[in-house]
Amino acid sequence: MKANELFLELKKQATDNYIELSLSVFDDSFSQIQNLFSNFKLTMEEIHILSEMEDRLKLKASSKDFLFGNSAGKNEEVIIEAEFLLSQDKVELFAICRLSNSAYKLSNFPGTIGNLLKPLDFLEINDLAFIITTRDLWNFDSQTFPKYSNQHTNLKRGINLVGFVDLKNSGNIVSLITKPLKPVIGDGPYFMSWNMKNEIDIDFSLNIPQDIELESLFKLKEPKLSIKPLNPVHISLDGLFEIQLPPAIKVSVLGGFSYTADGIRGKFNLDRVAEKIPAPFGYPGVHLTSLNVLAGISAGIANVGAEGNFYIGPNRPNNISSQPTVKEFGVASNQFKFIFDAIPGKVSPKFFYMYLEKLTLEEYIKALSNQNIDLPSFLDKISIEQLMFHWCETPTGEPKPDGTIGMPIFGFSGIANIFGHRTFIELNVAASNESSGKLVADPIGLGDGLLRITGNGKGTPEKYKGSTKVKAGGMEFSFSSTGSPSYLSFSAKIEILGLSGEIAGEVGEKGIMGSLKSAIPDVLKNELALMLNESDFDVETSIYAGISGLKISLGKLGTIKLDTYLEGSFNAQYRDGRYTNRMKLHFMLLGINFDLGELEIEVIDLKKIVKILEEEIIRAVQKLADNILAWLTATIEELIEFVGNKMEEIGKALNDGYQKTLEESAKLMKEVGYQAVQVGEALQKGFERTEQELVNALKSAGYLIEEVAEVIRDILKYPGETAGQLLKGAGFTINEIGRSLKSVYGFTEIQIGEVLKSIGATVDEISNFLKDISAFTADQITEILKVLNYPNDLIAGTLKSIGFDVTKVSDAMLNVLKLPENAVKEILGKIGFSAPEIDIKFPYIKSPYIKSPYIKSSYIKKPYIKF
Repeated sequence: MKANELFLELKKQATDNYIELSLSVFDDSFSQIQNLFSNFKLTMEEIHILSEMEDRLKLKASSKDFLFGNSAGKNEEVIIEAEFLLSQDKVELFAICRLSNSAYKLSNFPGTIGNLLKPLDFLEINDLAFIITTRDLWNFDSQTFPKYSNQHTNLKRGINLVGFVDLKNSGNIVSLITKPLKPVIGDGPYFMSWNMKNEIDIDFSLNIPQDIELESLFKLKEPKLSIKPLNPVHISLDGLFEIQLPPAIKVSVLGGFSYTADGIRGKFNLDRVAEKIPAPFGYPGVHLTSLNVLAGISAGIANVGAEGNFYIGPNRPNNISSQPTVKEFGVASNQFKFIFDAIPGKVSPKFFYMYLEKLTLEEYIKALSNQNIDLPSFLDKISIEQLMFHWCETPTGEPKPDGTIGMPIFGFSGIANIFGHRTFIELNVAASNESSGKLVADPIGLGDGLLRITGNGKGTPEKYKGSTKVKAGGMEFSFSSTGSPSYLSFSAKIEILGLSGEIAGEVGEKGIMGSLKSAIPDVLKNELALMLNESDFDVETSIYAGISGLKISLGKLGTIKLDTYLEGSFNAQYRDGRYTNRMKLHFMLLGINFDLGELEIEVIDLKKIVKILEEEIIRAVQKLADNILAWLTATIEELIEFVGNKMEEIGKALNDGYQKTLEESAKLMKEVGYQAVQVGEALQKGFERTEQELVNALKSAGYLIEEVAEVIRDILKYPGETAGQLLKGAGFTINEIGRSLKSVYGFTEIQIGEVLKSIGATVDEISNFLKDISAFTADQITEILKVLNYPNDLIAGTLKSIGFDVTKVSDAMLNVLKLPENAVKEILGKIGFSAPEIDIKFPYIKSPYIKSPYIKSSYIKKPYIKF
């Protein structure tokens, strides 16, 4: 609903004496507190319009179903003064809703609100009212409730609670805390306001109507008492302090005291005089920009301190601010804080921290001299950023501005930036002098992979909130004087010019433990693990090394060339005065795993290691001959060399060495991927068998007829006529033979027909080939059969038998054989075409040519014979 429509609807409902309004229509003014109410709406009845204008409606009403359904009491009536304002396409709402009951304990409210406010039951609140507003207001006027008019408050968008607090009727907790102030501020009543934001942001503010003066120490103007219903209750007194400093210097500072269960804390702002303090920390070039003085009492001990910000050098930066310049870090640039315990006769440091946004050599010289200097620009590329260190004497630590706790006794952290490469450094020293620290670097990458230094580092800690951070994945170094989890640990990975290495280790109670990994892609990969203590050591390494150039004789089966990788492990131990070492290796060749077993060797004799490995590899590879498929695969992969002709040697090995038949050999060679011509050559030269047996073996192995025909042509050197005979002897069909003669030998259909006729193919087989394989027409087939000297009636009968109709057959005899029509009609009848079929083709020729030997009664049917 648009704003003007909503405003008109409200006017109409007011006229009808009943308004029911959902507060959710007012954009997000009430979005933060909807979870506090089960029925988030405002109903009004018994409406009396106080004033009405085009853009403004003011009324007085009552409600017994206020906001969250009888929450303020048992069916208690609520008197409402409400104003609706149409402004800039929005409807603004301001409503004072006063409860009729005179006094309240805040826990009387039902549900979530009552539970949240229960810690404030020591307050008795009179004239309690809810103020519902869509605007922030400092004060307001009400003709229905003049008591609330012109009270200094701070109303926020949403729902506010206002009333008057009388301290004399309050419980013991607040009485104990405010007792020192009662002679000055009295019992009240005091106006109170509270803005409901959400379940955890609850703050009562009580404006005290008179200034507070404590003897001659200070005067507090416009005092304000704030109460938070935390556990324990937190109360603070804030305002403008006029402090009398000797000699007769009066300073006005903003500040306040907080009253907590464990004491009183005060904070006073002295920014006006901060820059007038010379050489803080003893450095002339350090200048304060803000200063807060801290004072308080904790556990019966007075403590004092200060905190603030500073800059370095003679020139004040234009953009200097006491607000955090590093928002992510939560602190302002160059910040400090220190606290001392003031025990009579002794002042002892309690807590100190300092934060520097950036420290370079130039900045340090400026701090010493308070002079501008001009150093070479490259020196500015070496710095420590976000430098923070602290000193703490409290057992439980003190909060630091980065949100972490500064634990006793000393801590240091920062990011070293050396020419753009960042390293996070952290050092902690405990009260027991136990120390720990870490160094984590950014991953380094130069020259598009030329140099990379990485590791298992996790970057800056998760709790770290600085704007500059170290990325995860860099090298890492850490130490701990307690040995928990180790005294020292480190990790790094280096890649340079294609070489890679990785080192990691730790020093602990059990000794030194580490690992080293190195690799050259496709050449070498090694992993080493080490354990060393005062009496024993244990070394274990993985081996991944290339084997190339080693030749191993397999006798008549050729000489194999190794090109693979040796993988496995090496272990050396010295335990209880006894030394042992073992190697366990294997390598893969042609998909076969060659396991060298576990070898015991003298590790100090490197030449012997190489010799033993070579002997074991030769012994393992020689077993390759036991696996005929693996050996054949090695031959086709060119891993085996032969003295003579390769295919001849393979054929002889299959025949003489492995004792395989011609058919078995052909199938084995095809299985590993040899082509038919290679198999044909091997079988021809390795076996003393006939050509027909060789062709039969190739067909049995599964080679296509074209592949077999190539063997006959290229290896056996036979012409097409012989090829046809051999292929027929092997059991190939006439169509297959004709197809191979055409594709392999390049024969024409006439040549193919002649070969097929010569090897005993029937006229039907030849004609089927011409029709099915060569896709010839009836005329083309007739031409071939005529050349092959087949008689006319046989040609016609063949055409009919392979599927041509009477028209195609008759046209072939007329056009190709040049027969007269009477002769054609006679042959058509001879070969079995019916009289109706013939009459369709030759309707004008009478039937005297039809003689009784060729007429069967089945041809004569009534529809076609007339007398």
